[in-house]
Amino acid sequence: MNKPLNIIIVLLCIISIPFIYITFTPNNTEIVVLPGLVIPKPTQVATSSMYNNQEYRFTLDLPESWNGFSATTTIISDGVQVTLRHPMWTKESARADIPILIYPLVTWTKWEESNFEGYKTAAPIPPTERGRNAKYVFATAPRYNFSFLPGFEEVEVIIKTLKGV
Repeated sequence: MNKPLNIIIVLLCIISIPFIYITFTPNNTEIVVLPGLVIPKPTQVATSSMYNNQEYRFTLDLPESWNGFSATTTIISDGVQVTLRHPMWTKESARADIPILIYPLVTWTKWEESNFEGYKTAAPIPPTERGRNAKYVFATAPRYNFSFLPGFEEVEVIIKTLKGV
């Protein structure tokens, strides 16, 4: 057989190995984020109470481990951020917060129509909408959970329970 053809066949085999692996590997209970860093997939968290924000009209299901949490509201560019902080959070031992960005529906709609042009962020991706009501859109910032602080998996599960009311 021809030597260049052999080289091409070998290269095609090498290039196709990752695609074959991804295609035929079943989804297991781990997500590999960085080489050597294995993060378990979020699972369901048993809830014990509901956070109900009367001012902006949204709710979150909180697990028992969050009993005694604190909540702060901060004005940000074009909106507000409500941050829920785990009761075991300390300066020496920080835990993942639940940061909820709140924007007027009209502002969010304008951003959506312009593919988030004008949205102030250094990230190459837009924020993620988590819920809405008649007045507001509730979102998380791009990469809001990328510090991988203790409890980030739990926060990812909790944030999915957000509902506008």
